[in-house]
Amino acid sequence: AAMKYVFGGFLVCDTPETAKQVTFHPNVRVRSVTKDGDLYDPAGTITGGSAPKGGNLLMRLQEVSDLEKRVYAARKEWEQAQAQLQKMQAM
Repeated sequence: AAMKYVFGGFLVCDTPETAKQVTFHPNVRVRSVTKDGDLYDPAGTITGGSAPKGGNLLMRLQEVSDLEKRVYAARKEWEQAQAQLQKMQAM
């Protein structure tokens, strides 16, 4: 019920090609929207979404998340190396 409330009668598609196929297929004919905001309607209308100036926001957020994970892993590795160095210096 929650998904129906959020998306209504729309099918969310990864690509414009997929959206066109499901929207205009004679056995499917359902309204669809791409992740970029393009709307496809079986009545024949296509409404374009606008791409943000900074690129795809979700992709950029994923990149930031991946980089944060890499920084965390590198910091842990550095801390372990520092601890080993201190042990060796104490000998």
